[in-house]
Amino acid sequence: MSPIGRVFIVINLILAGVFLGFSGYYLQQTTSWKKKHTEDCAKKDAEIAKKDGEIKAANDGWSVTKASLARSEQENTQLKSEKVSLDEENKNLKGELTNIGKHVADANQNISTINATLAGNSKDSKEMRDKFLAAEAEKATALQSKVDAEAKLADAQQQVADLTTKLNGVSGELTAKSEENRALGIQIALYKEKLPGLGAVMPKIDGRVMAVNANLKLVTVSVGSENAEMKPGYEMAIYAGNQYKGEMVVTDVTDRIAHGRITKVKDGVMIAEGDMATTRFQ
Repeated sequence: MSPIGRVFIVINLILAGVFLGFSGYYLQQTTSWKKKHTEDCAKKDAEIAKKDGEIKAANDGWSVTKASLARSEQENTQLKSEKVSLDEENKNLKGELTNIGKHVADANQNISTINATLAGNSKDSKEMRDKFLAAEAEKATALQSKVDAEAKLADAQQQVADLTTKLNGVSGELTAKSEENRALGIQIALYKEKLPGLGAVMPKIDGRVMAVNANLKLVTVSVGSENAEMKPGYEMAIYAGNQYKGEMVVTDVTDRIAHGRITKVKDGVMIAEGDMATTRFQ
């Protein structure tokens, strides 16, 4: 073999070694990146699931608290109305008791007058005696009415005291519910701060599916922070042509792309690269 041939053989061996080394290094880097990406996706999916559970629990607690607060306010209004009615009845009973007292005083005055008349006029003693007995009977009736009115007044005052105690208890419960309601409002506000697009009115934003991981339910669309309106928490419908395929919620927004989690897939279809995504459902 000529020297030139040997040189070419050596060069070929060197190039083959370089190629094998580069291929091994590239394969190792690709495998490491894929493993890291899979672990990151799994971790992010777990965090999103946890946040979804916390948001649902907070919203459920908010609904229960609002319903309980509404019932307490309704009961409070009813108790206040009953207290006003009893106060009015109490006022009327006091007036009636005052009138009865006046009747008793008038009866006593009549008895005194009759006694004076009986002492000075004996020929009319029988008539005066009848009037005296009638006045005594009227006095006894008035006294009994007074006793009955006082008993009814005491009962009304006890009812007012009971309603006042119950009203104070309801007011305390309302204060506690209001504090719980405020705490839940703060918790929901924190969730909305982390996901500013959650529950917001979404503008029309269109994009295209760039990557899909069906196992991890992850999707990447070609809409990023260059579109200033895109925010985490926005929901997007995914479709191809006129065919609706499913829905996603945006979890992260970078310069040119947005990452999200698939929340719904129509039976019998698969979300694929090239599908369209929009915040306005078709």
